[in-house]
Amino acid sequence: MPNAQPKRCPSVNVDQVLMREDHDREWGVPAHDDRTHVAFLILVAAQAGLNWSLVLNKRKGYRRAFSDFNPEKVARYSAARIAKLTADPPGSSSEPP
Repeated sequence: MPNAQPKRCPSVNVDQVLMREDHDREWGVPAHDDRTHVAFLILVAAQAGLNWSLVLNKRKGYRRAFSDFNPEKVARYSAARIAKLTADPPGSSSEPP
């Protein structure tokens, strides 16, 4: 079946490219590296009641703020850097997507 669409959850809005790509390439795909785990933990924590598409739209900002989701770098953040992230979190209204 050429051009067959992959099977998707009914909640996926296929008109939203980020949601469709997230579902097709990331959701339910086993992850075995620390960077992917850190990225997922940060993004899920950021969701906290928000629509997942909002988080996906701001993923570049989170990636920038958290050193490309590198766990070794994040673990070495200074108290000042953590305070800055806490005061002006990535994805806040002052942060462009």
